[in-house]
Amino acid sequence: MEALWPLISQGGATGLLAVFIVAILTGRLVPSSTVASVREDRDQWRLTALEREKTLTTVLDSMRESNEATQMLVELIEDLRERSES
Repeated sequence: MEALWPLISQGGATGLLAVFIVAILTGRLVPSSTVASVREDRDQWRLTALEREKTLTTVLDSMRESNEATQMLVELIEDLRERSES
């Protein structure tokens, strides 16, 4: 952008218009509504990701507890089988 200052000073209004066109085409100058929309989308995605992370943590904790209970039952059944065979 600093390289465009000579164009502005030498070109006057035409140079200034050229700078604005270049800024728009390169994406450096965008409407504030676009920026607000992008920020809202970003914030919504962030909230969604955090909610899903909490949900997945809860599900994983439940799965671990269920797995532990199942393993305890398997051990109990094996122990009962050994006792009934002897």
